[in-house]
Amino acid sequence: MTQTKQAPEIFQRRIDDLDLPGLPPRGTPAFDQALISHFALQYAGRGWNALVTVDDEYVRVLAIPENGIEPKAYVLGLLQHRFLDYALPLLHAMSGMGQGPVERPEPYCSDSIVVGEEYVHFSGASG
Repeated sequence: MTQTKQAPEIFQRRIDDLDLPGLPPRGTPAFDQALISHFALQYAGRGWNALVTVDDEYVRVLAIPENGIEPKAYVLGLLQHRFLDYALPLLHAMSGMGQGPVERPEPYCSDSIVVGEEYVHFSGASG
């Protein structure tokens, strides 16, 4: 029996638009860690792995279910089927996630990812 694969969730949100009371002061490492923990634990509770990054303006999340489609394959599929309106925000979010490879995203990880067997650096280079 073929098991259906789930799509990853990839997004970025402006920190100014978040309504998360009780966070430490913005601009501190504790603030960044609290945001990372919030989103990583939200997905961990669903059995997903999540890559969460925080910068001065955005929190970015790339979450993959246990039986999920790899993010690069998902976005490429959207592009190949001309769903540009869906693919472009995902690419934009992924492009802001930084450099450096990691295996499957783990909670609290804040680098780029390895998709399948290929290093994906969202600045345009892959290898």
